[in-house]
Amino acid sequence: MANTLAEASLYVLVHPCPHCQQGLRVTQQQEHVLNHPQQILFHYRCRRCEQFSQQHFEIKQPVEQNTKLPVINASPQPSQIIDLAQWVALFQTLTTKASQSNNRQESRQLGYEAALCLDEALKFYEADNDLPPSTAFFNENSRELARQHPQRFTRQQLLHWRSKLPTLAKMSDHLQQPTPQRPWWKFW
Repeated sequence: MANTLAEASLYVLVHPCPHCQQGLRVTQQQEHVLNHPQQILFHYRCRRCEQFSQQHFEIKQPVEQNTKLPVINASPQPSQIIDLAQWVALFQTLTTKASQSNNRQESRQLGYEAALCLDEALKFYEADNDLPPSTAFFNENSRELARQHPQRFTRQQLLHWRSKLPTLAKMSDHLQQPTPQRPWWKFW
């Protein structure tokens, strides 16, 4: 069960194709299940093997209607479908995309989403413990990654990455401001 539509979308991104077990899945369409507004059906295609599949999600929180700022999980509880290693991977992917984007608004949006992913990762830690519990890793790939690179999964490391980003409130303010339009005659 996904907390929000945004979390379900990220789940599809971070889990490999069920057919080839390697490819990234690209969402082709999402639709509400008839007479069940809290249920979403994702139709996606694998970039590697080209197979089409679908994934059903039940959403805990009301489905967002065209919101500019996504909400992944409003509760203090960690995700039940995306583990710590996957949140860190999403954070790193989104920050890389943000740094490579030539579009300032898109870069800000990706940075905001990356910060949300890091905040979700931090929910897995117990109070006063720098190391995550073993239950923070849901599959063998994640557990192996944590064994090979334990320094990437300390609370201190995540807090260090988070300290390099503006606060969510500041990023939210920037994203909600209208994009200024240059007069057509100004080329610079």
